[in-house]
Amino acid sequence: MLRTLECKFQLIQLHLAPHALTLDPFGSFRSFSFARGLAMSRSISTLPMLLRFAFALAVILSARNLVVAQEAPADQPAANEKTPEENFSELLDGIEKDLDELEEKIGFGSPIVEDYYNELQREYRTLSELAGDQGDRDYSHLSESHRELVDRMNVLAISRWYLHNIASQALLKEADYRGTLQQMNTAIREHREAMRDPALSKRYRELMHRSTKLNTERSMRRYMVDFYFDRPHQSRSADPDDPQLAISIQKLSQPLGCLLQLRWNDGHLLLDRDHWKEPFAHQTLDQIEKDLIAELADRGVDIEYEDRSFKYLRDRIFRYNHSSLLFLNFKHQATAYEQKTQATVSVSNETQSLRFVGREIEASMSSSETSLDLFVRELRTPTQDILHFKTHDDGTLLIRQVGEVNFQFEQSAEGDCRWVSVADDVQEYKAKSFADLYREHPEKVDGQLFPFLKSIGIRPPPGRFDPLVVSRVIEWLKTDNEAARQEFERLLSDMESGSFSIRQQAFRSLNENLDKFAILIEQTSPDRLRSIESIARVEEIRKQGNALYKQTDHLIQSFGSLDDSQYLKALLPRISEANQAFVQKRIDELEALPPTTDRK
Repeated sequence: MLRTLECKFQLIQLHLAPHALTLDPFGSFRSFSFARGLAMSRSISTLPMLLRFAFALAVILSARNLVVAQEAPADQPAANEKTPEENFSELLDGIEKDLDELEEKIGFGSPIVEDYYNELQREYRTLSELAGDQGDRDYSHLSESHRELVDRMNVLAISRWYLHNIASQALLKEADYRGTLQQMNTAIREHREAMRDPALSKRYRELMHRSTKLNTERSMRRYMVDFYFDRPHQSRSADPDDPQLAISIQKLSQPLGCLLQLRWNDGHLLLDRDHWKEPFAHQTLDQIEKDLIAELADRGVDIEYEDRSFKYLRDRIFRYNHSSLLFLNFKHQATAYEQKTQATVSVSNETQSLRFVGREIEASMSSSETSLDLFVRELRTPTQDILHFKTHDDGTLLIRQVGEVNFQFEQSAEGDCRWVSVADDVQEYKAKSFADLYREHPEKVDGQLFPFLKSIGIRPPPGRFDPLVVSRVIEWLKTDNEAARQEFERLLSDMESGSFSIRQQAFRSLNENLDKFAILIEQTSPDRLRSIESIARVEEIRKQGNALYKQTDHLIQSFGSLDDSQYLKALLPRISEANQAFVQKRIDELEALPPTTDRK
């Protein structure tokens, strides 16, 4: 009977073939029109019950396989659909492209800013070649043209710092960097199946590492930015693991010298606060930034502080006074090659306090309008020297060095001073003022004290052979020249002329030759002048002369330099032949005096 049923079922298959009812080798239907199947069922209703049952079974199986044929198996996508691995790979391609762009921007935020930065570097190098060794000299010793060169170089160094640390960060949008990291975190949740692929999983980890590193670098640059002079030639060759090559106070004497400059004050020593403005070309950071923002705008880049947290960091730096900014520059040079540095800052209306602890140097500074207290300690040198500098506007001064050489200089508010040095032997010197100490021990001060102060980053005041002092000594000697006195008297007379043009010319000549006439002007009594205008103008010139030369002239008088034949003889090889005549004349006059009259 089964054989009969099998034969009849085959007949049904043949009969229904024209109506698109077909079986595969395993008996499953490929396609079927359900409406046609019902129509045919009516036409064969006369078949025996068993055949009708077989036909109904075929119809059910056909409907089932029709649905299956319309839906692809889960593990076999349709031909026009991408696999999960392909979708994930395309997503990673997009993320990688975004990371490439962000990594290019991390340095300067814009190619235009980077080009401008490099342009300033080329200008700095050109000016540095023109300045030569003048760029490293004390600012007060520079000619007017060299001062302009140094001022411009300092502005360029500050501008490079601003472009690399402030402008660049203002152009980096936080949303761009966080967005990439968020994409990476979302990808791992939405593409778990594709992550089973070893190659894709490895690529994902590499991109995640890049994204994390990029965000960390951006945050570190943003929140650890400090002020420094970005000079192209700065470098360091010390071996970080060799204690003999570790950073020492002596190696940091240049940035320390920008902070610690001494000057004369009526025969005493005083911290020169005006000196702090010189490295900034007598400008503020706000003034320099204003010029840079205008220049960048002309180049098509607008600097806007949309990120409030970064604007706070920018404003904090711009609120520092000049001494704090110079301390930050010192910190940068002491820790430039260190990845981690502990730092604290405290700023009030009256005092700014900063401190840092690096791998090789620990330092702190507290400054106000009337005082400064600086402490520096070496951490890796064999002797671990300590420098302490403390001063107040009341005249007190303390300089202490502890280490290979133990040194201390102290000055009271009254001017009394004491200098102690302990090395191979002990030296101690005392005087009622530093001018007195210098006059009593000139060779010791010139040969030991001043060089030692320079070595630990403290710039001493002008000494006996300082170019400014020497030029003033010569000008003093020239005042005895009859021709110079006659010229001065003529100009003074012209100041009283009834002609405005003559008065103006006389004023201009006195003002432009201030170094020549300052002493004679200082010796001129206002009673010699009749008009209010001439008195006011001469007083104006007198004030300028005092600002430039008063302390130096006071020093010359305190030393008795004009009456010291030995000092004047030592000057001869240091000056030009034209000036030697004036000095030699004074030497001859002194040597012609009785021995008790010549001070030396």
